[in-house]
Amino acid sequence: MWPQTEQAEMTKALVAVGERPDDMTLYVNILLLRKDKEVILVDAGFGPHKNQNWGWLADAMDTIGIEFKDVTHALLSHSHIDHIGGLASGGKILFPNAAVHVLKEEVDFWRGKEPDFSKSHRTDDIKQMIKNVRGSFDTLQPNLVIHKDGDQILDGAITIIAAPGHTDGHAIFRIKSENESLLHVSDLAHNHVLMLENPNWFIDFDHNPDVAIATRKKVFAEIAVTKERAYGFHLPWPGLGVVIPNGRKAYQWVPAAHRWDI
Repeated sequence: MWPQTEQAEMTKALVAVGERPDDMTLYVNILLLRKDKEVILVDAGFGPHKNQNWGWLADAMDTIGIEFKDVTHALLSHSHIDHIGGLASGGKILFPNAAVHVLKEEVDFWRGKEPDFSKSHRTDDIKQMIKNVRGSFDTLQPNLVIHKDGDQILDGAITIIAAPGHTDGHAIFRIKSENESLLHVSDLAHNHVLMLENPNWFIDFDHNPDVAIATRKKVFAEIAVTKERAYGFHLPWPGLGVVIPNGRKAYQWVPAAHRWDI
Protein backbone atom coordinates (compact mmCIF):
# COMPACT_ATOMS: atom_id res chain seq x y z
CA MET A 1 0.00 0.00 0.00
CA TRP A 2 2.89 2.36 0.77
CA PRO A 3 5.48 2.00 -2.01
CA GLN A 4 8.06 4.38 -0.53
CA THR A 5 11.56 3.19 0.31
CA GLU A 6 11.58 5.15 3.58
CA GLN A 7 9.86 2.38 5.53
CA ALA A 8 12.03 2.92 8.61
CA GLU A 9 11.11 6.61 8.74
CA MET A 10 7.43 5.79 8.27
CA THR A 11 7.55 3.24 11.07
CA LYS A 12 9.26 5.76 13.35
CA ALA A 13 6.58 8.37 12.64
CA LEU A 14 3.79 5.91 13.46
CA VAL A 15 5.40 4.54 16.62
CA ALA A 16 6.01 8.08 17.88
CA VAL A 17 2.26 8.63 18.18
CA GLY A 18 1.39 5.16 19.45
CA GLU A 19 0.28 3.64 16.13
CA ARG A 20 1.11 0.07 15.14
CA PRO A 21 2.74 -0.05 11.70
CA ASP A 22 1.58 -3.65 11.22
CA ASP A 23 -2.05 -2.89 12.05
CA MET A 24 -3.11 0.43 10.52
CA THR A 25 -6.82 1.13 10.16
CA LEU A 26 -8.07 2.58 6.89
CA TYR A 27 -11.17 4.47 7.97
CA VAL A 28 -14.17 5.07 5.73
CA ASN A 29 -16.22 8.12 6.77
CA ILE A 30 -19.30 9.00 4.77
CA LEU A 31 -20.70 12.48 5.29
CA LEU A 32 -24.45 13.08 5.13
CA LEU A 33 -25.76 16.66 5.10
CA ARG A 34 -29.07 18.45 5.23
CA LYS A 35 -29.86 21.80 3.65
CA ASP A 36 -33.50 22.76 3.94
CA LYS A 37 -35.30 19.94 2.13
CA GLU A 38 -32.17 18.63 0.45
CA VAL A 39 -30.26 15.58 1.67
CA ILE A 40 -26.68 15.41 0.43
CA LEU A 41 -24.40 12.38 0.50
CA VAL A 42 -20.65 12.83 0.05
CA ASP A 43 -19.34 9.59 -1.47
CA ALA A 44 -21.10 6.32 -0.78
CA GLY A 45 -18.61 3.74 0.44
CA PHE A 46 -18.28 0.20 -0.85
CA GLY A 47 -21.99 -0.54 -1.05
CA PRO A 48 -23.52 -4.00 -0.50
CA HIS A 49 -20.67 -6.43 0.05
CA LYS A 50 -20.05 -9.91 1.40
CA ASN A 51 -17.33 -8.52 3.68
CA GLN A 52 -19.13 -7.77 6.95
CA ASN A 53 -16.64 -5.00 7.75
CA TRP A 54 -17.89 -3.03 4.73
CA GLY A 55 -21.23 -1.61 3.69
CA TRP A 56 -22.59 -0.12 6.91
CA LEU A 57 -24.15 2.93 5.25
CA ALA A 58 -27.66 1.49 4.95
CA ASP A 59 -27.80 0.58 8.65
CA ALA A 60 -26.42 3.96 9.68
CA MET A 61 -28.99 5.82 7.58
CA ASP A 62 -31.77 3.64 8.93
CA THR A 63 -30.72 4.56 12.45
CA ILE A 64 -31.31 8.26 11.76
CA GLY A 65 -34.49 7.68 9.77
CA ILE A 66 -33.25 8.57 6.29
CA GLU A 67 -34.06 6.29 3.38
CA PHE A 68 -32.03 5.98 0.19
CA LYS A 69 -34.87 7.55 -1.77
CA ASP A 70 -34.65 10.66 0.43
CA VAL A 71 -31.15 11.56 -0.81
CA THR A 72 -31.36 14.34 -3.40
CA HIS A 73 -27.67 14.90 -4.16
CA ALA A 74 -24.61 12.64 -4.12
CA LEU A 75 -21.14 14.14 -4.44
CA LEU A 76 -18.61 11.74 -5.96
CA SER A 77 -15.02 12.68 -5.17
CA HIS A 78 -13.66 9.97 -7.45
CA SER A 79 -14.47 6.51 -8.71
CA HIS A 80 -12.53 4.02 -6.63
CA ILE A 81 -14.74 1.25 -5.26
CA ASP A 82 -14.83 2.60 -1.69
CA HIS A 83 -16.45 5.79 -2.99
CA ILE A 84 -18.59 4.82 -5.97
CA GLY A 85 -19.51 1.29 -4.91
CA GLY A 86 -22.44 2.43 -2.80
CA LEU A 87 -24.05 4.45 -5.60
CA ALA A 88 -24.82 1.58 -7.96
CA SER A 89 -24.95 -2.18 -7.62
CA GLY A 90 -26.06 -4.96 -9.94
CA GLY A 91 -27.08 -2.50 -12.63
CA LYS A 92 -29.32 -0.58 -10.23
CA ILE A 93 -29.05 3.00 -8.99
CA LEU A 94 -29.17 2.76 -5.20
CA PHE A 95 -30.10 6.42 -4.65
CA PRO A 96 -32.73 6.80 -7.37
CA ASN A 97 -33.61 10.43 -6.65
CA ALA A 98 -30.07 11.74 -6.22
CA ALA A 99 -28.24 13.86 -8.77
CA VAL A 100 -24.69 12.47 -8.85
CA HIS A 101 -22.15 15.31 -9.09
CA VAL A 102 -18.72 14.51 -10.53
CA LEU A 103 -15.91 16.34 -12.32
CA LYS A 104 -15.68 15.96 -16.09
CA GLU A 105 -12.04 14.86 -15.86
CA GLU A 106 -13.06 11.88 -13.74
CA VAL A 107 -15.66 10.62 -16.17
CA ASP A 108 -13.41 11.26 -19.17
CA PHE A 109 -10.55 9.31 -17.62
CA TRP A 110 -12.52 6.15 -16.94
CA ARG A 111 -14.46 6.27 -20.18
CA GLY A 112 -11.36 6.94 -22.26
CA LYS A 113 -10.17 4.31 -24.70
CA GLU A 114 -7.15 3.39 -22.59
CA PRO A 115 -7.11 4.87 -19.06
CA ASP A 116 -3.48 5.67 -18.24
CA PHE A 117 -2.10 3.98 -15.13
CA SER A 118 1.53 4.23 -16.24
CA LYS A 119 2.50 6.47 -13.29
CA SER A 120 0.59 4.48 -10.67
CA HIS A 121 2.27 1.91 -8.43
CA ARG A 122 -0.88 -0.16 -8.46
CA THR A 123 -0.64 -3.17 -10.75
CA ASP A 124 -3.33 -5.60 -9.62
CA ASP A 125 -6.86 -5.91 -11.01
CA ILE A 126 -6.63 -2.74 -13.11
CA LYS A 127 -8.60 -4.16 -16.04
CA GLN A 128 -11.36 -5.37 -13.74
CA MET A 129 -11.42 -2.04 -11.91
CA ILE A 130 -11.83 -0.15 -15.19
CA LYS A 131 -14.64 -2.48 -16.21
CA ASN A 132 -16.41 -2.04 -12.87
CA VAL A 133 -16.16 1.76 -12.89
CA ARG A 134 -17.40 1.99 -16.46
CA GLY A 135 -20.33 -0.22 -15.52
CA SER A 136 -21.14 2.03 -12.58
CA PHE A 137 -21.06 5.14 -14.77
CA ASP A 138 -23.29 3.45 -17.34
CA THR A 139 -25.80 2.64 -14.60
CA LEU A 140 -25.60 6.13 -13.10
CA GLN A 141 -25.77 7.93 -16.46
CA PRO A 142 -29.38 9.20 -16.06
CA ASN A 143 -28.41 10.86 -12.77
CA LEU A 144 -24.94 12.17 -13.62
CA VAL A 145 -24.29 15.91 -13.42
CA ILE A 146 -20.91 16.76 -14.91
CA HIS A 147 -18.96 19.69 -13.44
CA LYS A 148 -15.84 21.75 -13.95
CA ASP A 149 -13.48 23.01 -11.27
CA GLY A 150 -15.08 25.70 -9.11
CA ASP A 151 -18.69 24.89 -9.89
CA GLN A 152 -21.14 25.54 -7.07
CA ILE A 153 -24.39 23.81 -6.22
CA LEU A 154 -27.23 24.42 -3.78
CA ASP A 155 -27.04 28.21 -4.01
CA GLY A 156 -23.32 28.26 -3.34
CA ALA A 157 -23.45 26.04 -0.27
CA ILE A 158 -21.06 23.54 -1.86
CA THR A 159 -18.10 24.25 -4.14
CA ILE A 160 -16.57 21.44 -6.18
CA ILE A 161 -12.79 21.85 -6.32
CA ALA A 162 -10.41 19.91 -8.56
CA ALA A 163 -7.69 18.17 -6.54
CA PRO A 164 -6.02 15.84 -9.06
CA GLY A 165 -3.39 13.18 -8.58
CA HIS A 166 -5.14 10.47 -6.62
CA THR A 167 -7.25 10.21 -9.77
CA ASP A 168 -7.37 12.54 -12.75
CA GLY A 169 -10.71 13.97 -11.67
CA HIS A 170 -10.36 13.70 -7.91
CA ALA A 171 -12.41 16.43 -6.20
CA ILE A 172 -12.61 17.99 -2.77
CA PHE A 173 -15.60 19.95 -1.52
CA ARG A 174 -15.96 23.20 0.38
CA ILE A 175 -19.20 23.20 2.35
CA LYS A 176 -20.56 26.47 3.72
CA SER A 177 -23.28 27.16 6.26
CA GLU A 178 -23.87 30.71 7.44
CA ASN A 179 -20.43 31.97 8.55
CA GLU A 180 -18.78 28.56 8.81
CA SER A 181 -17.02 26.38 6.27
CA LEU A 182 -15.72 22.84 6.11
CA LEU A 183 -13.32 21.42 3.54
CA HIS A 184 -13.95 17.78 2.71
CA VAL A 185 -10.47 16.68 1.61
CA SER A 186 -11.63 13.34 0.21
CA ASP A 187 -8.54 11.17 -0.44
CA LEU A 188 -5.78 13.73 -0.04
CA ALA A 189 -4.71 11.72 3.01
CA HIS A 190 -5.19 8.01 3.70
CA ASN A 191 -3.51 8.13 7.09
CA HIS A 192 -3.59 10.84 9.74
CA VAL A 193 0.12 10.50 10.47
CA LEU A 194 2.06 9.52 7.36
CA MET A 195 0.70 11.86 4.73
CA LEU A 196 0.89 14.85 7.06
CA GLU A 197 4.21 14.06 8.73
CA ASN A 198 5.67 13.92 5.24
CA PRO A 199 3.37 15.05 2.42
CA ASN A 200 5.78 13.45 -0.06
CA TRP A 201 4.70 10.00 1.09
CA PHE A 202 1.95 8.56 -1.05
CA ILE A 203 -0.22 5.49 -1.46
CA ASP A 204 0.00 3.06 -4.34
CA PHE A 205 -3.61 3.82 -5.30
CA ASP A 206 -2.56 7.30 -6.48
CA HIS A 207 -2.84 7.43 -10.26
CA ASN A 208 -0.14 10.11 -10.48
CA PRO A 209 1.87 10.37 -7.24
CA ASP A 210 3.77 13.53 -8.24
CA VAL A 211 0.54 15.41 -8.94
CA ALA A 212 -1.10 13.98 -5.80
CA ILE A 213 1.82 15.19 -3.69
CA ALA A 214 1.70 18.68 -5.20
CA THR A 215 -2.05 18.89 -4.62
CA ARG A 216 -1.76 17.69 -1.04
CA LYS A 217 0.97 20.22 -0.26
CA LYS A 218 -1.03 23.06 -1.77
CA VAL A 219 -4.26 22.28 0.06
CA PHE A 220 -2.64 21.51 3.41
CA ALA A 221 -0.54 24.68 3.23
CA GLU A 222 -3.70 26.71 2.74
CA ILE A 223 -5.82 25.21 5.50
CA ALA A 224 -2.90 25.10 7.95
CA VAL A 225 -2.90 28.90 7.73
CA THR A 226 -6.65 29.51 7.67
CA LYS A 227 -7.41 26.79 10.27
CA GLU A 228 -10.48 25.90 8.24
CA ARG A 229 -12.04 22.74 9.60
CA ALA A 230 -11.44 19.68 7.48
CA TYR A 231 -13.14 16.36 7.01
CA GLY A 232 -11.20 13.32 5.85
CA PHE A 233 -12.77 10.29 4.23
CA HIS A 234 -9.95 8.04 5.48
CA LEU A 235 -8.98 9.87 8.67
CA PRO A 236 -9.90 8.56 12.14
CA TRP A 237 -13.62 8.57 12.84
CA PRO A 238 -15.54 10.81 12.76
CA GLY A 239 -13.07 12.41 10.34
CA LEU A 240 -13.36 15.98 11.59
CA GLY A 241 -10.41 18.13 12.62
CA VAL A 242 -7.88 20.75 11.58
CA VAL A 243 -4.48 20.62 9.92
CA ILE A 244 -1.72 22.56 11.68
CA PRO A 245 1.95 23.11 10.77
CA ASN A 246 4.49 21.22 12.85
CA GLY A 247 7.39 23.54 12.06
CA ARG A 248 9.23 21.21 9.69
CA LYS A 249 7.46 21.87 6.40
CA ALA A 250 5.00 19.21 7.36
CA TYR A 251 1.72 19.03 9.22
CA GLN A 252 -0.21 17.46 12.05
CA TRP A 253 -3.82 16.31 12.15
CA VAL A 254 -5.65 17.55 15.24
CA PRO A 255 -8.99 15.76 15.59
CA ALA A 256 -11.99 17.70 16.81
CA ALA A 257 -13.35 16.67 20.18
CA HIS A 258 -16.40 14.51 19.58
CA ARG A 259 -19.57 15.88 21.14
CA TRP A 260 -22.62 13.85 22.06
CA ASP A 261 -25.50 16.31 22.05
CA ILE A 262 -28.10 15.06 24.49
